[in-house]
Amino acid sequence: MKKLFVTLGLLVFLGNYLFSQALYGGLEGAFQNTWLMNKAVFDRGASQDIDVTFGQNYGIVAGFMVSESFGVEINFLYNHMGQKYVGEADFAAGIFDSYSSESFINTLDIPVLARFGKDAFFNIGPVFSMTQAANFTYTSGTYSTENNNLQGDNKDKYVKTFFGVIMGFGGDIHITKYIAIRAGLRFYYALQDIGGVNAYGWDDAMTETKDKEYFVTHPDNDDHWGHKEFSTSPLTGQLRLGVVFKVGK
Repeated sequence: MKKLFVTLGLLVFLGNYLFSQALYGGLEGAFQNTWLMNKAVFDRGASQDIDVTFGQNYGIVAGFMVSESFGVEINFLYNHMGQKYVGEADFAAGIFDSYSSESFINTLDIPVLARFGKDAFFNIGPVFSMTQAANFTYTSGTYSTENNNLQGDNKDKYVKTFFGVIMGFGGDIHITKYIAIRAGLRFYYALQDIGGVNAYGWDDAMTETKDKEYFVTHPDNDDHWGHKEFSTSPLTGQLRLGVVFKVGK
């Protein structure tokens, strides 16, 4: 019986403490500028050039303020990001005139963020991402289907899970004591190679194969398409907007 009273007492204390703090939750979305950072693409010049690319993410946010100016927040976000490309003809790669292509990946992202500040705040923390879908498409141009018939679903070219980091800032604009509109900026970068493809839809393995074929007739160049530096890390800049509901002080 004594243990029961102690347990009930602890639960009452914990409940009072939590209610005395600020718990919050809500919905949030973002319009984002996205980049798939890959040196093997960036170093190819006019044959594989990047174009401005946009995406979005949206989902649920929840948090707990440990004190008036420090808290912990977790998000569950469905994220759509990628890269558009434009390029000149590359006959050795089977690209016969100017072309455009695009590569997109959808992920489920779970950021766990430290929050510094009350109504105006700064966030930083790790992100765990799970690949849900991926797709590559040529949107214009003439190309050899023997070398470049790689359009459509290519989820298998990406790692299943990866980690990144988020940093951002924003503010809660209160409509009432318990409801606020949230707006802010956020930046995200993956801290590991997620796989992926270049502007031709080639992954690192195919890029290496093509480099070896090219080397047969060009023995002074064993890295023509950059398989030695093939590594993809997403980078995004996000404009975020949402609504949060608060409980407690």
